[in-house]
Amino acid sequence: MAIIRVDLAEGFLFGDDVVLLTMDGDGVTALMDAVKKAVREGSSRLFDGVVHVFVVEAGAAHVQLGGDGITWRFDRVKADEVIEHLSALNNLDRPGHSYVDISEPVDTLVLSRDEYVG
Repeated sequence: MAIIRVDLAEGFLFGDDVVLLTMDGDGVTALMDAVKKAVREGSSRLFDGVVHVFVVEAGAAHVQLGGDGITWRFDRVKADEVIEHLSALNNLDRPGHSYVDISEPVDTLVLSRDEYVG
């Protein structure tokens, strides 16, 4: 079963708050596939105990953390950037992380593979 966890991590990056997306290898693949599908079809869903909704929307670069799920809204350019970072983490085949600039709820999304999953 894939591990995908999303948290607002306060003071994580040099004291700045980030959205921390923690995944194992299967989670990276599942999330990358969901974002790719959203780029092709405009939206997609992923369920891993939490509902993740991915929406491609002009000008968007934000993550909405909610009690019943998470909504990821990216414009096409940002979605392609997220796919590139996930692909690199997938190909890395070892622990690693990457940063993506977003606009809400904070400025940084951290994509992390096999780190902080314990």
